Amino acid sequence: MRQARTENGGGFNVVIKFIKRFYLALFFLAALGSAITTNFGGDENEMTTGGHPVKNLSGWEFIASIQTDEPICSGIILKSNSVLTTCKCGADIIKQLWPLRTEIYIIVGTHRTDNKSIGQWRMVDHVIKHPYCKKETIYQKMAGYIFDYAVVKVADFVLGANVKPIKLKTWNKRDLEFTIIEALKYSEHCEVAGWGRTVILFPTVYEEPSPVLLQMTLKLLTYDECSNIACRGGYNIPYCTSSVVLTGKFCAVPIGPGNSCRGDEGGPLVCDGYVLGLISYIKSCGEYYQPNYYARLDVGLPFIKKFVEMNSEIRTVSGFKTTILPIIVIFLTK
Repeated sequence: MRQARTENGGGFNVVIKFIKRFYLALFFLAALGSAITTNFGGDENEMTTGGHPVKNLSGWEFIASIQTDEPICSGIILKSNSVLTTCKCGADIIKQLWPLRTEIYIIVGTHRTDNKSIGQWRMVDHVIKHPYCKKETIYQKMAGYIFDYAVVKVADFVLGANVKPIKLKTWNKRDLEFTIIEALKYSEHCEVAGWGRTVILFPTVYEEPSPVLLQMTLKLLTYDECSNIACRGGYNIPYCTSSVVLTGKFCAVPIGPGNSCRGDEGGPLVCDGYVLGLISYIKSCGEYYQPNYYARLDVGLPFIKKFVEMNSEIRTVSGFKTTILPIIVIFLTK
């Protein structure tokens, strides 16, 4: 009988331990769910992929949203009828324009894109891609696009307080290159903004674009720093170290949690009030300290300048003037 009592008591203890572990597991899952809700919630003050909503367009008067019923990507106003974006975005627009004839709009002059009664809405007319733009693979891995620039043409916007052209520190290619290299060298803190996805469903699966413009702070990385981060996890080192440089990009990481995300491509990266790059290749949206990639504006400057002031003068910050000839060639996707 003593033996039996010992065995029954042991069985009872096993059941108690199981129940305790079960409730501990439930508590852990509840806590985890709470943490996910807190850090990746759906309200505007705590977006999944980071950033905080802006109250107005102050400092972002040149930004544009490119969308159908939801954002496709972003862009930057070059002049009243021209918006700069990435070549990938341009290719995506072309796929929807022909043969589907999808209505695609460029929206400027508002930080919200959920109300057609505010801001200026224009339908896309056509897209002009950089002549050397193409997909780039290095060691059979996708590395984004080289010459990742395109210009979207629309009917004229009315320029004003909330609708202004791009602001560059200089329109001289060599000087702009120096500015970017110095910014990378000193790991400057810069700003990005967009209406991209805000919720991480699974790794690389993102949903729920923001109806309001979100802004966040990033830290620029040197090419060595970018390679060191990108090469984690067994990536091919030559691929890691060469992909960013060869595709005319630089990379940056967020100061806090989150990052730019799908739908933000083509938007501006701004340092000290001046645009230095375009959001180009989204590698991650909310994964901690993972870089995304930005197309350098100095690389695309000769192409961009053709559309800024056709048949008229370009004025830089220093007051230098030059004349650009009206040369436009429309390149369709392959």
